[in-house]
Amino acid sequence: LHSKGSFHAHEKQRPWRRELTASSLHPNCINPPDDACDVCGAQHYTVWGSMFPGNMWTAKCSYVRKLLPPVEGGEYEIRREASIGEFFLLRAEGVLQNTLAFHQDVFYGLD
Repeated sequence: LHSKGSFHAHEKQRPWRRELTASSLHPNCINPPDDACDVCGAQHYTVWGSMFPGNMWTAKCSYVRKLLPPVEGGEYEIRREASIGEFFLLRAEGVLQNTLAFHQDVFYGLD
């Protein structure tokens, strides 16, 4: 968790920060009822990559330990670019379709 908006304490930030904090610290996030998810927060978006608005979330340490470091030229970057390339190939072959931001390939994280 972080202090979202507390440095610039605007009236609109306070309820948003409290909701994000309460969601991330909810008992169902801290002790999930099953093993269906590894990360928990108020909202999860996949439009520009995997993200939680406000950057407030909780995760299992066992999950975080498995993550690849996002260093330039590292395994994460290699796998990410291979996955995106495979996606574009399947899309070009008509095997896979996407309708979310289909016209803005910049959303896929390639330069």
